[in-house]
Amino acid sequence: MIKKSMLETSKNSISPEDIVSMPADEANKIVGRRARSLLKAFATIGRQKLEYLRTDKPEIEVMLVEVKPGGQSGRHIHPVPTLVYVIEGTLTVELDDESRHKCQAGNAVLEVINTWHNARNMGRKSLKLLVIYLGEKGRANVLRGINRRDREQA
Repeated sequence: MIKKSMLETSKNSISPEDIVSMPADEANKIVGRRARSLLKAFATIGRQKLEYLRTDKPEIEVMLVEVKPGGQSGRHIHPVPTLVYVIEGTLTVELDDESRHKCQAGNAVLEVINTWHNARNMGRKSLKLLVIYLGEKGRANVLRGINRRDREQA
């Protein structure tokens, strides 16, 4: 339940007595719509604890990404929390520890933070992703470069 002190009141606002907090599935019954939770996470796919970026300049960037069959993102790091929703296909994320994590269409995943990884489309059809970066204005959401493992293989 939302506390009255948490809300600003004015002549044109809803009063706190009119607000009820409820799970999405219960709200579906009331308003005649359908909603389902796509992801409720406390850790990334690499089992890192979820931590929010501390900044005075928050910025959210939303991208639509398409990866052709056999394609990949290239090795990269996200210095900010990154949520990925798979619209079509199956996303395969490969981490430096050689583990692979798959996420199929209709599901979401919280990507690893500050960890080298590669996103691949190992399927036969295009992979379509909605990517949401919870970043900071003026700060890159994706970093690319050569890391130690790449240097050793060169």
